[in-house]
Amino acid sequence: MRVRCFGELEIVRADGSDVLPIFMLPRRAALFLYLLLSEPPIPIPRRELAEMFWPFQAPGAAERALDESLFTLRQYLGEVWEAADDGVVIVPDPLWCDVWAFREALATGDLERATGLYRGPLLERPPLFGAGEFQVWLEQQREGLQQAALASFARLAEREARAGNWQGAARIFREAARTEPLEEANLRCLMVALVQAGERPGALRAYDLLKRRLALRHGRTPEDETDALAEVIGRGATPPLAPFLPD
Repeated sequence: MRVRCFGELEIVRADGSDVLPIFMLPRRAALFLYLLLSEPPIPIPRRELAEMFWPFQAPGAAERALDESLFTLRQYLGEVWEAADDGVVIVPDPLWCDVWAFREALATGDLERATGLYRGPLLERPPLFGAGEFQVWLEQQREGLQQAALASFARLAEREARAGNWQGAARIFREAARTEPLEEANLRCLMVALVQAGERPGALRAYDLLKRRLALRHGRTPEDETDALAEVIGRGATPPLAPFLPD
């Protein structure tokens, strides 16, 4: 079974059928995702799971709800978890997960594979999971993976820029912008790379598109640093890339 968590969530069995019915049970879906994405994949105490997902129930009732949910997950997904030392741990053998593959690619320095796996923010349009503590944990995971992905795109693009291939660097920053269209640090790098590649009008178009998106989605204007860069580019200057790369 293949699970994609970057962008919109997809869970597909080996025969190609999806597992949509699980998302009629959002708390149980959240439980599965917590087990799936926790790092490292070690047994999570049952008490911790019960308190996270059923925080307002008595301990006994919360643990019974946990048991029922784990039973339901097995019905929908098969043997994807097992009990160990009064805990629950995901079983990787029947599963493939894009986040697992992404983390492995980062660990081995395979930036091309890492950036190829990243399709957008973690669980970009998830169901309403309901558990507040899970939502906080999910946002932390989303931010960490996003920053790791954008850093990988930047390192790949910097490699191309150092070789004098500014078109290649711009292409990589543009790919990053497709996954994170409102990430201004990456947009600034894209603007510089486009200017260096001789595409000054394209850099200004990227800035104008960002302005429209920010106004439409969030009712705000770009950051001062982005505005200042656009002004410099508009005056005909060719700024260097290094000051805009992530640390």
